[in-house]
Amino acid sequence: MFLNLPAVRLGSAGEEAVELARLAGLVLDDWQAWFLSEMLQVQSDGRWSAFEAAMVMPRQNGKGGVLEARQLFGLFLGGEKLAVHTAHEF
Repeated sequence: MFLNLPAVRLGSAGEEAVELARLAGLVLDDWQAWFLSEMLQVQSDGRWSAFEAAMVMPRQNGKGGVLEARQLFGLFLGGEKLAVHTAHEF
């Protein structure tokens, strides 16, 4: 496993995102909730700690659930105006 996390991580909107997913009927596995929480880490100025996040794993192992939960967060809690979803080979 390769893991590289930003040094500056002061808080996360992960709990809210996991709860929103649950309310929408999407119950995340522990590793999915952890990854989502790490994706949503913020710096002291409120900006995301990481500009981008990536998961590299075989097909049908739960990546889509994390993406669904992240997009629900952006749509309903994150105030994001644009979400781009793409699939391609790494």
